[in-house]
Amino acid sequence: MGTETLDSQRAAVNQVRLGTELSQQLRLGGLTLAPFGEAHLRRDGGAGQPGTGLELSGGLRAQAGFLRIDTQGRLLAVHSVAGYEERGLGLTVSLGNPGGEGLSRRRLRRRARTVWLPLIGPGQARTRGRLSQSSPE
Repeated sequence: MGTETLDSQRAAVNQVRLGTELSQQLRLGGLTLAPFGEAHLRRDGGAGQPGTGLELSGGLRAQAGFLRIDTQGRLLAVHSVAGYEERGLGLTVSLGNPGGEGLSRRRLRRRARTVWLPLIGPGQARTRGRLSQSSPE
């Protein structure tokens, strides 16, 4: 559940999801590819668009050495509110050694959080993203 404040306005929204993911990992030399698909039943509530729906997503995770790239597309296939739509594309780039071994045997990970491109209408898109950095462990 999240609460956001904007110009003295307050909104509380929540979402409950139940789903499954199918994935298959493939190794091609030093490259690991993992295509995946997901299906989620969801219940939206609060100040947002309340209702129930089915969300479908799929994508590809690729890792080579310290570089990992995750791509994902998602679509709200069905929703109980007539005309309500959600769809978007996402990209996450991670740098770091997931095994914790490196030049100094310390783990330093930099992770760019998913940048979503919500598709609003024909030819329109908004972008949103953040960069976070975890400290050496």
